[in-house]
Amino acid sequence: MFRTVRSILVVEDEPLIRLVLEDVLACAGFAVLIAASSEAAIAIIDARAMQLSGLVTDIQLGDRTSGWELARYARECNPEIPIVYTSGTCGADWSAQGVPVSQFVGKPFKSGEILSALAALLNDSEQSAA
Repeated sequence: MFRTVRSILVVEDEPLIRLVLEDVLACAGFAVLIAASSEAAIAIIDARAMQLSGLVTDIQLGDRTSGWELARYARECNPEIPIVYTSGTCGADWSAQGVPVSQFVGKPFKSGEILSALAALLNDSEQSAA
């Protein structure tokens, strides 16, 4: 029996956090795609939106497009994609700015928090598809 490997796009402008997220998700069995900017993330979304199983994005990416806007764009391309936002400062805006059926994990975070948030969203999307 073959197991489908889920692809997660990680968008993070801080190199060390990006490496931690990549390592945590890869160790949990995900195929991890990495983008250091919103432009790189948009290129990946444009090419693979329907193959992505989830998006983990920082809110403040240091370029023109915020994580809020990036998540909305990803949802336009793939309406079912689970979104996990991360930030050290923007948590209070999540309910107003975040897309529905998303999670917020504040920085600094423990690896288990990211995995739990993603697992909850993936389980919800599987149950709604059934």
